[in-house]
Amino acid sequence: MVRNPGIPVIGAIYSEVNLSGNGSSATISGADNCGIVADVTVIYTLDPATSSISRENVIGVVDHGGDDLDLGNYNDSCAVCESLSSLDYRMFNWR
Repeated sequence: MVRNPGIPVIGAIYSEVNLSGNGSSATISGADNCGIVADVTVIYTLDPATSSISRENVIGVVDHGGDDLDLGNYNDSCAVCESLSSLDYRMFNWR
């Protein structure tokens, strides 16, 4: 069985619709504190969506563009993998 590598991480928050945030109870950062991968954008919105958030809550870059992660298809593919994984387990690991 091939493990699904997942989707690329292009932002700590990824949004395909307009995103707004208010208040000061959360801080958003795209930093990889483990040092394994490069830091990512704090908030990434898919064009033409926009983001509006208080800058005091954001540590890093807010960006937008055309990188569509296609979350719907990714979610569907995970469901298929999970059902196949369960089927394999039932068929080959019985006692």
